[in-house]
Amino acid sequence: MMRTESTLFCAGDPIMKIDRHVGGMLRSFRRDQCLSQHDFALLLGVSVEELAAYEEGERPLPLSVALLASLMLNCTVESLLEDIVFDNFDDL
Repeated sequence: MMRTESTLFCAGDPIMKIDRHVGGMLRSFRRDQCLSQHDFALLLGVSVEELAAYEEGERPLPLSVALLASLMLNCTVESLLEDIVFDNFDDL
């Protein structure tokens, strides 16, 4: 599966950038499976508003939800982190 998102270089506020990136990847995988936010939220057991907040990076994606989502979307949890590069360890 080819991703259109560009590589994310984390500098400045890395946690916010990571949350946005992971959320964008989650949205991309969901759309690849032709699932609406409503249907996917039902499958995950979260509200549509919660899923939207995850996808926008407004709320961190809990590991338990990431694992369940990856199983439903036929991807790995690691693939949600794909293309994240840190400029240096000070960014962590």
